[in-house]
Amino acid sequence: MTNSTNCSNPVTQGGHRYDFDLPRYDFSTGAGVITGERFCLSKVSANQPVALIFD
Repeated sequence: MTNSTNCSNPVTQGGHRYDFDLPRYDFSTGAGVITGERFCLSKVSANQPVALIFD
């Protein structure tokens, strides 16, 4: 897995999580519009617990 340069806390091989660095969308109008911001899992999870649910 290649670490993203946008994340300040890169995940290393054998680490406990996989990092996500994805564009953030605004769905307030019903359509996904890219906001220009990014969601970086390692940054968010450093400050608060994070639950990922895949369906």
